[in-house]
Amino acid sequence: MSAVATTIPIPEVRGVLRLWRRHPNVIIGAAMLAIAVIAAVAAPWLGTVDPQMIAPFNRLETPGAEFWFGGDLVGRDVYSRTVYGARVSLAVGLGVAIGGILFGLIVGLLSGFVRWVDQVLMRVMDGLMAIPSILLAVALISLTGASLQNVIIAISIAEVPRVARLVRSVVLSLKEQPYVEAAITSGTPFVLILLRHVLPNTLAPLLVQGTYIFASAVLTEAILSFIGAGTPPSTPSWGNIIAEGRTVFSIAPHIVLFPGLALSFTVLGVNLLGDGLRDIFDPRYVSRT
Repeated sequence: MSAVATTIPIPEVRGVLRLWRRHPNVIIGAAMLAIAVIAAVAAPWLGTVDPQMIAPFNRLETPGAEFWFGGDLVGRDVYSRTVYGARVSLAVGLGVAIGGILFGLIVGLLSGFVRWVDQVLMRVMDGLMAIPSILLAVALISLTGASLQNVIIAISIAEVPRVARLVRSVVLSLKEQPYVEAAITSGTPFVLILLRHVLPNTLAPLLVQGTYIFASAVLTEAILSFIGAGTPPSTPSWGNIIAEGRTVFSIAPHIVLFPGLALSFTVLGVNLLGDGLRDIFDPRYVSRT
């Protein structure tokens, strides 16, 4: 019984191998993202010391057996700060992806189905898209104050127009389909049309778009923290660590190197996952294969 319980069914193994052969980006990207998530969740156990503990005698300590990633300007452990920084970056990425998709979905659905609402909302979306996302986020944070919650809200607002335009384009194309026209002609309630015919067809492109929003939000948060407009300095984040180490980069490059590698690793994994999902859900790709 024990041997049977621990054996992986052959169809599942074949399914994983088939997915690996056709879409290796999905497997690689998901594995890289899983490593980042595990590091964020298990930060209290993976970190060697308190990331805020100051040890002046270990100031600018080089990487070694005691300080794996070295020490920073005030002797804090760069390894522990990098591990805890994953929590901030992943929280921002997930929060922005959920918030941007949720509000963008609502705006896109309304714009695609209601003509007069489309004229108003799309002009507002055009105005938001005309402002670079970084500048828009900096302006919003300067008004509300630097905190993790405000960073998520500011970056989410900058991502809403892109999601709204994507959903709107899908809705406009679906309105021309015979089954949607038949539902409208037969007097089917508007909400029921959205739930039955429109919303399921937006899930695949939104899932792919969500991965790119996630990666973009992680980078944007790092940029905001780097320029001092993101999370407070007391909160370890990859952008904060890199910003603190830039002044001594010539003599202590490890302060910038390791959080920069963690940032690049996470963003690369999410982008690979997004590319793989796009290939899976793209009808043109499916028809070619």
